[in-house]
Amino acid sequence: MEYRIKPALIDQIREARGVSSDEAVAASVGISLGTVSCVRRGFDVKLATAIKLMEAAGVTDIKSAVQAIAEGPTEEPAA
Repeated sequence: MEYRIKPALIDQIREARGVSSDEAVAASVGISLGTVSCVRRGFDVKLATAIKLMEAAGVTDIKSAVQAIAEGPTEEPAA
């Protein structure tokens, strides 16, 4: 199962950690800059990544961090 995290969560992490760039957010959370970029663009992330992001932002209520929950693949199958 994958989760679509609200992009505003990245800004919450910036504020909570006192950093000014997405690169610094990625480094402080322990994820790639590409993953941060994917969150900003509305792509789904794995549960472990969602948990890391929520913990970094100090979010304890998953509903306040998640836009939608996708069950199954988030990409169209190759033709």
